[in-house]
Amino acid sequence: MHALALSLVAALGLTLTLSLAPSLGLSGVPLASGTAHASQPSAWFVGEWKTPEESGMSIAVRFGSNGKGVFGIYQDGEPVQSINIAYTRSGDQLAFTRNGVEVKFELDEAARVVKTGGGVAMVRISSEPEASGGCEEACWAAAASDKDLREKYGSTTVPSRFQYAVPLAEGPGYAAYEACAKPYGMKAFTDPVIAGKCEAASQKACVSACEKRR
Repeated sequence: MHALALSLVAALGLTLTLSLAPSLGLSGVPLASGTAHASQPSAWFVGEWKTPEESGMSIAVRFGSNGKGVFGIYQDGEPVQSINIAYTRSGDQLAFTRNGVEVKFELDEAARVVKTGGGVAMVRISSEPEASGGCEEACWAAAASDKDLREKYGSTTVPSRFQYAVPLAEGPGYAAYEACAKPYGMKAFTDPVIAGKCEAASQKACVSACEKRR
């Protein structure tokens, strides 16, 4: 486990140096004091982010709006290790610490992208709607949270033009999500990679059912 994690750190350029942390299998430095807590409900970086795979390995991080989140290491898309974190923000950096080890991420405000400490750009894990007004967006809207609906459409109600997709999201879409999530148990809700995978499966099933109706 330590060798896998350390090779991933080297490949992805994570900011970790000095002592060994058994819980993470990574090395790092103590977190600096006086860092402001990242409690920004509308901060653009809030959400789930994943690095590109390097030799089948990647990391994913969920940054919650309350300064808490989840950090995971993955091999071939499957979790190797996952921990709950409490992160802080200082300027253009996000950081969390565990057993004296600090892990940093850089915020590219201009591009609205989270990067590892070494500058590797991460990809947001989400089911973003295509601006097509068709099945893709309809299924996204039918399964979206109140927060996402409000941000995109100004209301927590699914737009009337997309109401036809609600039974598709609740039928084949939900069935696909349930089938994907069942083997993972609670990890399907707490693990950002698994959650993203199951949300994508749900979206795909809904869109497929939608397109067959046309």
